[in-house]
Amino acid sequence: MWNLTGILIGSDAADLKIGNKAARLKYDPTDGDETMTIQSPVMSNGISTISLWYGPYSNHGNTAPTLAIEVSENLSSGWIEVGRVNAGAVEVLTYYSADVFINTPLYVRIRAVDGNGGRSCNFDNITITPFAIQPVSPYDAFLLKYNVTPGDPGTLPGDDYDGDGFTNQQEFDANTNPYDDAVHP
Repeated sequence: MWNLTGILIGSDAADLKIGNKAARLKYDPTDGDETMTIQSPVMSNGISTISLWYGPYSNHGNTAPTLAIEVSENLSSGWIEVGRVNAGAVEVLTYYSADVFINTPLYVRIRAVDGNGGRSCNFDNITITPFAIQPVSPYDAFLLKYNVTPGDPGTLPGDDYDGDGFTNQQEFDANTNPYDDAVHP
């Protein structure tokens, strides 16, 4: 069950929605948080992704609020932002998916974090997928073997992080350490 604070279920013609209804949030920075918070932890094994459709309400266009998607292990504190959408940057319902990949039951909330006071947005079809281990490519497994985080600067296959004249891909192919210039193919 979701607790709605400053949010209503909109069903009029001006609501962007899939089907007959959507959540409508009216942003007011002076009256506390506008949130939609799930009241019990979801997914006993954790969460992989949280997705939703969002857009501006009525003619609020580029003045519609920005929403944060947040998770926590308890309702009272420790909220971590896992995604953010600006409803004022789109004109139609737009799909967004946030990667979470946390393997413990979590609370989820959607919260207004910025925008013009008195302006509204819609969001709909919130989907929370159960935790699953992300597949690791052979190249990423190679980087992890050397305690390097895939995606960090210098980790692309064409990079030469250690400056030894061999690309990370060449080091991968030869199974040599891409971060030690004394070890190369």
